[in-house]
Amino acid sequence: MDIRKNYNINGQGIKIGLIDTGISNKGFATDGINLIDNNKDFTDHHCHGTHISGILKDEKYGVAPSADLYVVKALDKNLNGKIKDIANGVEWLIDKNTDIILLPLGTSENSKELRNVISKANESNILVVSSIGNYGLNIEVEVLYPAKYKDVIGVGALSANGEIWSGTTLGQGLDILLPGQRVKSLSLEGETLLASGTSMASAYMAGFLALYLEHYNYFDRHEIKEQFFRQMNRLPLINKVRKMETEIFIKK
Repeated sequence: MDIRKNYNINGQGIKIGLIDTGISNKGFATDGINLIDNNKDFTDHHCHGTHISGILKDEKYGVAPSADLYVVKALDKNLNGKIKDIANGVEWLIDKNTDIILLPLGTSENSKELRNVISKANESNILVVSSIGNYGLNIEVEVLYPAKYKDVIGVGALSANGEIWSGTTLGQGLDILLPGQRVKSLSLEGETLLASGTSMASAYMAGFLALYLEHYNYFDRHEIKEQFFRQMNRLPLINKVRKMETEIFIKK
């Protein structure tokens, strides 16, 4: 990535928490936990979490390869999971003092348990990022939780030509757009895999935030968060939705 080369930033010293299906490349993880089986084996049997972790950490495809990754396996091989496990995952990541929590997942259920633990994360000045859902062709489907919560950065996907990807769910809770169509990352076997979705876009957001936090590490975390959200309001709009342009955020 040009931004990494131009500013000599790679996410060094930044802790990213990922709640997903686990990952296959254990070398990416600083620590991890399996909340489905209540053990430390966070092996991925689907590929969703592995693909997301590659966008974050892979040397070739990753945005912030030097960041520390903390993995919570809360979704099974069918991408199903319990809200209780996801909420407990957020709690575990708070205890690990992560800087960013990425939830590339969603539910239509407005869970008080999940909302409360995400509020706790925000009170700890943790940036929480979530994908908004891939139901763009169904106008009756709303943005999913937790992306819909006010204190979560809800991420939608841009198409390969820089427009809103047709699968991006639209509505309240969609805060920003990043690339999400035919994104290159890793398969379970470590091969190159193309995938599309708002989850991929949310991984780009989390990776960029790691670079942002490293670049402005002379501010305290509350000041950095306030600055970031002010700068977000300066981003250009596509159909009233903000589109990421990194040069607005990171300057020498």
